[in-house]
Amino acid sequence: MTRSPEAQREREATRVRSRGTATASVLAAALAIGCARQDAATADLARSSAPATAAELGAAAEVEATAKLEARVRELEDELARARAKEEDVAREHQVALSALRTELRQAAESRMQREQEWQRYVQTVGKLAAITGPELPKFAPADAEAERAPAASATAAAEPAAHEDAEAAHHERSHEVVLALRSLLTIEEVAGLDIVDPGALGDGWVGPVVLRMRDGSGRPVGTLCADRLRLEGSVAARTLTIVLEHGYERRGMTRYPFGGGASVPDAAPDAGSDSSGGRAGVRRIELPDVDPNRWIDAMPELFAHLATSQRLDDGKWDLRALRANLNVLLREDAANGYYRLRGMGGVVGSVLSDVALDQLDRDGRMLCKLFADRMYVVCEGRSVELVLESGARVTSDTKTPFLDGRCRIILPRADADAWRAAGIPGLSEPPPHEKL
Repeated sequence: MTRSPEAQREREATRVRSRGTATASVLAAALAIGCARQDAATADLARSSAPATAAELGAAAEVEATAKLEARVRELEDELARARAKEEDVAREHQVALSALRTELRQAAESRMQREQEWQRYVQTVGKLAAITGPELPKFAPADAEAERAPAASATAAAEPAAHEDAEAAHHERSHEVVLALRSLLTIEEVAGLDIVDPGALGDGWVGPVVLRMRDGSGRPVGTLCADRLRLEGSVAARTLTIVLEHGYERRGMTRYPFGGGASVPDAAPDAGSDSSGGRAGVRRIELPDVDPNRWIDAMPELFAHLATSQRLDDGKWDLRALRANLNVLLREDAANGYYRLRGMGGVVGSVLSDVALDQLDRDGRMLCKLFADRMYVVCEGRSVELVLESGARVTSDTKTPFLDGRCRIILPRADADAWRAAGIPGLSEPPPHEKL
């Protein structure tokens, strides 16, 4: 069928419109795809650009921190260099000050030694003055004296100075022997820390005035002991020796410290100031607990004031075994707070027990200490009983202590004085009839 031209044109237009709509749809789809791709690329670009910016910022911060640390290190190194320089300067200053102090110390030691030598010369000079006698004035007989008395008076006047000189010479010689023995025994017994600078002269049971130098463990002088008298106390039973310094002081530096513990005084000559004693007072006891006094007693018995070297240990009038048993029975009765036990004795002379060894025990019989004495005697006054020990020492597990002032008193508060008197104890009763011959 033949179509009209209008219908064909309308069909063509419809076909053209259909193609345009399809083309538009394609173009729209293509445009949408392109936009999506562009958005994805933009997102990828954004994602790729963000980490790069953080890394750059981190690197910059690290560089800045490194620069700051390097600057701080340089500052610390500069401070350390300045501190080391300052330390070197301080060390040099300290070294100079130390050298100056050592020089000052050496000069002070030399000055102290010079003063001690001067003091020694002074003491020696004063000691010699006592031995110097002036010239004796001649004695003229009265005009009417008998002529026959002149020869006798002349002989007596000539004999008296000679006898006096002989006695002085003998005393001086014995004093020299005692001084030498004292020096030698201090060295032999290795009495550390004491040197005799001036031993003085021999007196009645003492030597003096004496000057002793004290030294520390390194042998350096640390002080001086000065005393009017030096005497000795010893115990043969306890094997102890005590050096007793009387009426003196200890000098350290330029200060004197009296033995009695009084107030210290400045170092000065004995006649300086208002104190005529020169700071001297009291007693200083130097105990040597492990020294056998026998050699000291043999060399200088004059210095042991309470020593009776001529006495025997036993006079043979007492049965020593029975006496020891009786004493231990009496001592055991007073055992409320512990008791004593006579372990041994060397003998009895008169009322004195010699060479005594006592044990002190607690109430259960455990040993507390040991006592050794050269002499012991019993005293009963009224209802009290007392044991007196002389020249001895108290010995514990680790120490040996000489008796203070050479004497130890043991009071027995619960002892029966009548029982002691009836038991036959030296000093309280006569020896028993069956005496030991």
